Amino acid sequence: MEIGIGIWAFLAYIGFILIWNLVVKRKLAEAMMISWIIVCLLHGLDKAPAALWSSFLRGTRTSSCLSPILFVGMAALMEETNIIGRLIDILNSLIGRLRGGPAYISVLASALMGLISGSTAANAATVGSITIPWMMETGWSADMAAIMNSGNAGLGVSLPPSTSMFLMLGFADVAAYTTTGDVYIAVLCTGLYGVLYRLLLTSYFIRRYHIEALKEEDVPNFWTTIKEKWGSLIIFVGVMIPLLLTTGPISQMLRHSHFGAKGVKAIDIIIWVPVLIILGVLFEGRKHLPHDAAGWKGFFKPLAKKFFNVAPIIMFAMCGSEALSSIGFGHDVSVFMNALGLSKVLTILLLVVVVECVVGPLNASAATMALGPMCFLCLKDAGVAPATAVAVFLMLVSNQGAIPPSSSAIYISCGISGSDVTRTFSKLMCNYAIPIACIAALIALGILPVIS
Repeated sequence: MEIGIGIWAFLAYIGFILIWNLVVKRKLAEAMMISWIIVCLLHGLDKAPAALWSSFLRGTRTSSCLSPILFVGMAALMEETNIIGRLIDILNSLIGRLRGGPAYISVLASALMGLISGSTAANAATVGSITIPWMMETGWSADMAAIMNSGNAGLGVSLPPSTSMFLMLGFADVAAYTTTGDVYIAVLCTGLYGVLYRLLLTSYFIRRYHIEALKEEDVPNFWTTIKEKWGSLIIFVGVMIPLLLTTGPISQMLRHSHFGAKGVKAIDIIIWVPVLIILGVLFEGRKHLPHDAAGWKGFFKPLAKKFFNVAPIIMFAMCGSEALSSIGFGHDVSVFMNALGLSKVLTILLLVVVVECVVGPLNASAATMALGPMCFLCLKDAGVAPATAVAVFLMLVSNQGAIPPSSSAIYISCGISGSDVTRTFSKLMCNYAIPIACIAALIALGILPVIS
């Protein structure tokens, strides 16, 4: 069986990323840049300059190259205005009286952060700094508080929008088969499966460890909290407006009208969601923002570092994807999988094992850049709907928060709780990583339905 140049280029691409990042211990952006150049050289020395230039132009012109930068700025504004803290107060007033209320809030707050930040580490740090001490005060052990916070942190990847979702949408072999709106809805649907599973698991833990409800005086009045902090709900308006205009009955009505078709087509959901949320946060949190030049300087200085960390990785990932596409990677993968003749079940199980093995030592973004296009094409060729294939892959890489030993979410959570990291490994694998991988497999097999 002959293996096409596209697959050899992919193996060189992923191999260099792994060696440069994990063995040589250099920055991921460097690995992405050099891997992109290697793929271009494999086009042939005479064609390499043209491949470099064309893949650079196509890669940097995608909306997926800009949107993560917008989300970095959005997350910084939300942190500065403490809008997440006000949302958590509303959640506390709603469910704080339930047994184990802080644990439920940990799940739901992680889901909220997933809708906004798209990062397991950001989830673990932001939500954990509030809920881990709170859980420990209400009867949870330090180990269990850290385990649950780290396990919930995966919602930062499995719910839209996330950096990994932007990366997938930016890959040429993915963008050719699906749309942003379809992927957004499919990822939201699979993410909700993850939320539901974590809520059920939390309920089991509460009964097993005999956790009691909060004291009445520790739970704020719902109506008072809503009256004081309702403005923080404005972030959901920023999510809902682009969704309603690009998917569902309103979108269909506009598409079939003589005045709305071009407008709906022009809306890029992964650009407009962060833009609208930024505008909402600026308005709602204006009292919490800096009011002088020194304050704004202190705000922008760490933000600039985040931009310069994220932007090169995203840009070189998009360029590398375009270079792989132009060398024929997508076609060669399809030919290779057809030649193997694996059944749909075996293909899905094989991909689940491969992704979970890779996402352990790598983070979710690196695993997406390394395996995203290949897994998408394999799932699509196995009969999985394109948008669902993206959602399944994101659900698998979301386990990065629960697969030891290199997950940053585990160390962040244990650092907050003061527990021994090694005592969390087995419970994270058995209660979070393996069950969530099984849910992803059931979705890919069509047993659990997905709207897309």
